Amino acid sequence: MPQERRGDSLSEQTYHALRGALLGGQLSPGARVNIERLARELHVSTSPVRNALLRLQREGFVVATPNRGFTTTWLIDQDSVLNVYSYRQIVEPAAAALAARRSPSTHSRELLALCERALDHRPSSSRLRVEPLHRNRSFHETLAAASGNPLLLRSLSEALASIHVSPVCVERSAWEESWAEHRVIAEAIHESDPEAAAMAMRTHLQNGLDRIKFCADKAPDGAE
Repeated sequence: MPQERRGDSLSEQTYHALRGALLGGQLSPGARVNIERLARELHVSTSPVRNALLRLQREGFVVATPNRGFTTTWLIDQDSVLNVYSYRQIVEPAAAALAARRSPSTHSRELLALCERALDHRPSSSRLRVEPLHRNRSFHETLAAASGNPLLLRSLSEALASIHVSPVCVERSAWEESWAEHRVIAEAIHESDPEAAAMAMRTHLQNGLDRIKFCADKAPDGAE
């Protein structure tokens, strides 16, 4: 959960912590909110958590259902997801080229390691959502950091965060294809080949658009 904000009341701190968790993907979209667990994690009583959720309900972050409690919502629609991909198609090939122009670094080695870990630990579920999206975000943010441009990293991080609050899920076969493409990008960066890195990224993002699935009608496995 996000750190507390000094000077704010307990209710305000709880509100900002929950709002940050929603925007950051720590609270899965479409999941039922466990108030008691959140209270334990935030070291508060359930009252400020309930008050924060009522405020977040007014802002559209959660919905309240009789006999079910609060459920998190999808914060951006399908058109917005496609707009994010359009933005990424402009920015990320340039980021990959910038990263490849720098000498092999800790970031480039971490990109290769991320690919190895992902491909060595394939999920068992046929339909995937939050955890694979976090791994994907880690790869793309590490690549942006490897570009050496902190503004690019910040803007791309915001764009990637929005995917975590959207109705996107991933088929297992598509997940495996995606990480194979990640490895091609990582290898091009590690070998200091900017043209190959940019081309591999363009191919990856276009394939990602072709693979994308929307699944707002289903809650994530194990959600509560």
